[in-house]
Amino acid sequence: MDETMETVQGDIESAWSAEDPAGEAEGTESAAAADQPKGGEETPPAEPKAPDAPVAQPELFTLKNRDETRQVTRDELVAMAQKGWDYDHVRQERDQLRQYRQEADPALELVKSYAQRNGMSVGDYLDYCRKQELIATGMNEQDAAARVSMEKERADLARQRAEIQAYQDQQNSVLKHAQQQAQARKQDIEAFYQSYPGVDPKSIPPEVWGAVRGGDTLTNAYTRWENKRLQAELAAERQNKANRDKTPGSLGGDTADDNAGLISKYWDEAD
Repeated sequence: MDETMETVQGDIESAWSAEDPAGEAEGTESAAAADQPKGGEETPPAEPKAPDAPVAQPELFTLKNRDETRQVTRDELVAMAQKGWDYDHVRQERDQLRQYRQEADPALELVKSYAQRNGMSVGDYLDYCRKQELIATGMNEQDAAARVSMEKERADLARQRAEIQAYQDQQNSVLKHAQQQAQARKQDIEAFYQSYPGVDPKSIPPEVWGAVRGGDTLTNAYTRWENKRLQAELAAERQNKANRDKTPGSLGGDTADDNAGLISKYWDEAD
């Protein structure tokens, strides 16, 4: 059962992400032409070739953006999620910075004026103010300068650690989402196999795959398509039967001549 399930899953996965075989056929024809012997040369007996190992299909994930739907690999999904996360992160920082500037601009302008008055940059002036604050507590100037330098290094290290942790959390979130999608597809394939064990995956129509790309499950999409097909066949059969019943001399019913012939036959037998 497990081997059968794996085979079916592989077939459905291949049908799910089927590629245009035209390029492969063209390459095969070119290779065959190149292998043809030149005139006068004898063709050596062909050596038996080992069967080609099955090519593993890349795991694909379906993404929807407005009216556009596309399938991407795991690496592409991670890269796209990273770009999206970076964009959201930058936009959030931009909004926060705008709000901060609106609130801090008056104070910042005041600090800038003090820094310029003392011939310093804003950063150097803030370091100077912090050092004077420590000196006021009784610390000597050298120790105060070392303390300010250490505090700045700790702040930079904490910021770097926070950025690394945020990046790792984002990567873990993307991979977890990808794993959930892969598990959902596996369960969908298993459910489809349980409902339609005799269906050849290659026979699944494009209409069904279109619904799957739109976010529907394979089982539900195929069930709807199958119901529509059966309803169409039933309607056609009913129409054909109605047409046969209405046509004189058809197989749909006995005509007057048929009945007359039967009566004459039984009459003769009675004599």
